[in-house]
Formats: sequence, C-alpha cells, structure tokens
Amino acid sequence: MHSEAIRLLEEKLAETEAILSRRVPAVDGELEVTRDGKKLRFFRCLPSGREYLGRKQEKEIALLAQKKYELALGRAAFRDCKRLRCALSILSEIGSPRQVFDCMPEAVKPLLTPYGGRDEDYVKAWLKANGKQTPEDKYHVFETLKGDFVRSKSEVIIADRLWQSAIPYVYEFELDFGEDGRYYPDFLALNKRTRSIFWWEHLGWLDDDRYGLKTIRKLCTYAEHGITLSGNLLLTYETEECRFDTGSIDRLINRFLL
Repeated sequence: MHSEAIRLLEEKLAETEAILSRRVPAVDGELEVTRDGKKLRFFRCLPSGREYLGRKQEKEIALLAQKKYELALGRAAFRDCKRLRCALSILSEIGSPRQVFDCMPEAVKPLLTPYGGRDEDYVKAWLKANGKQTPEDKYHVFETLKGDFVRSKSEVIIADRLWQSAIPYVYEFELDFGEDGRYYPDFLALNKRTRSIFWWEHLGWLDDDRYGLKTIRKLCTYAEHGITLSGNLLLTYETEECRFDTGSIDRLINRFLL
C-alpha cells in the first residue's frame, strides 16, 4: 500500500541516518594491506610516507581497520540517504487511491464506489474470513466492550481501546505454523485505511524467567514466518516494577492502525 511504502522508507531512512552518527576511531593514517605469499603485511599510510606495522602493533592495526570500515560504511550510508530521500519525495507526490477519495466532496462520497471497495464492505469480509475466536476456557474471565472474554485486565484495556477507536480486531486468532507449532497472538488488528494487518502481543509476565524464555522463542518463530517487529508485530509489556503504560496503546494505535 502507498502509505505503508512511505512508512517503510521512513524507517529505513532513520536507520541509515543513524549509521552516519557512528564514531570513527581517532587514529592517524589509513590502513593498507598487502600479501607476500601467504603472509599479510599491514602498513599505515600518512602524507609523509608509509609505515610498517608489526605484530606488536595489533591494537593500532585494529583501530585503523575499524576506521577504514566506518568510513566505507559512512560513504555507503550517505549515498543511501540521498536515494531514500529522493524516493520519499517522489512517493509523497503520488496520490494514493485513498487520498483521491478523501479529496472528493463529502456530498459526492456516498455516491461513489471507491477503488478497492468501501471500508465497511472490506471490514465485513475481513471479519468473516478471520473473525473466529478461539474457544473460551476457564482462563477467559474478563469481558471486553466488544463482548469477547479475554485472559487479563491488561488485554481488556487493549481490546477496549481498539474497539473505541473503531479498529477491527480478532482476539487470539490461531496461527498454524505446521511443524513449528500453533500460536495464538493476543490480537489481530486491521488498519482500515491502508488495509494492512498487524499482530499484537501483550507481554505481561516478563519477570518470570520461564515466561521470558518462552516469549523469546515465540518471537523468533514469528520472525521466521514473516511476523516481525520492524514490520507487522506490535508489542506492549509490563513487569512487577514497570507497570503497564496504557499510553503506549494509543501511540501504537495512532502510528500503525489509524
């Protein structure tokens, strides 16, 4: 989708710009490496000439090698930043179908059949295809505004925020990864504007070592199947000392789901 492409480009640009802030070792000269048969020889190149660096100068060699790498990395990042900014500039000038529809007069919108169908029709079809909740058990004891029964008060807060923001969601939608097992992420949510889906996990027992290890393994499995923090996975968390920041729910909703 148009807006999703912009978001991904912006994230990549931020990542690339961060590379430009990396520290370059403050060491004089540049490293030159030559080979004499099977033996490598290291030299420091200065305006005044070339200096051989022996085994006793391994720390100096390492600093020069890191400097060489950081400078090359910085040059590549600088080029990439220029390309990413150019791509963002071009993409920002392209009107998405949604933007074109939003610019139409309000009196006309009800008469139109927008590209990709109406949001309400899309949501209805999406919920029909994905809306089956996992069977409730004795652990599903907290009721949400939508009428779902969830496992914790924190999940009630998330579900109710999604419901109040008119964001379609499914609680504990089953993920069948075959030999890698079955998983039940807390929420599957739909961005109606971009029609992108996001998986949402709330990590509520991070103080517990077994829970933490199980969570790491689960997130690794998610990543192997294309559900990643850099793409379509949203996380909230809490511990005994770090209580649940409910403001993080609104920040995630505003950034990814509206």
